[in-house]
Amino acid sequence: MKSLSPVEILKDLVAFPSTSKRTNVDIALYLEHHLARLGFDIIKIASVDEPERRNLLCKIGPDVEGGLMLSGHMDVVPVVGQAWDSDPFVLTEKDGKLFGRGTADMKGFIAATCSALTDYPLDRLNKPLILLFTYDEEVGCVGSAQAAPLLSRHMRYLPKACIIGEPTDFHILRMHTGHVTVRIHIKGKGVHSSDPRLGISAIKGLYHALEGLFA
Repeated sequence: MKSLSPVEILKDLVAFPSTSKRTNVDIALYLEHHLARLGFDIIKIASVDEPERRNLLCKIGPDVEGGLMLSGHMDVVPVVGQAWDSDPFVLTEKDGKLFGRGTADMKGFIAATCSALTDYPLDRLNKPLILLFTYDEEVGCVGSAQAAPLLSRHMRYLPKACIIGEPTDFHILRMHTGHVTVRIHIKGKGVHSSDPRLGISAIKGLYHALEGLFA
């Protein structure tokens, strides 16, 4: 199989306008074709409600314990209303840098993975290699949330480790930065304005709660 450089593959990937909540069948088919030629077994995990959006689970190597998963998302954030100097869906080189929607987050990782595997002796693997490329990550990790509970259905053994190719300024982080969502309910007590001391201000209560959270 002819080797393709990461830039060549990235050029193809950027050309797919795979913004979140849009069908990703075209980019998924491109990756499926490339990886199937390398010998990967391809499993499509489509959205239950919208089959035009799908995850790709790709497996190669012996069916034994251990192994590694490489994972990234195929979707990108929209470009509407943004001031681009070039077409965001055409990979453009300027001053030694590559510009295009998704070049860093995270089609660059997917392109580098596909390029590296083209020349890798996959027939000599003694542990499984798993690729999981997901959809609609940018709007709430929708694809990965769907795929995660189904992995054990398609694999006898879950991989021992996983590398997520999110941009981290080329520093390795051993965990996702994550986020926390907090919902606060403040209940006040209404009284007549002639004597507000008898009431409880929900607004003041919320102020004190936020003050404590961000102190």
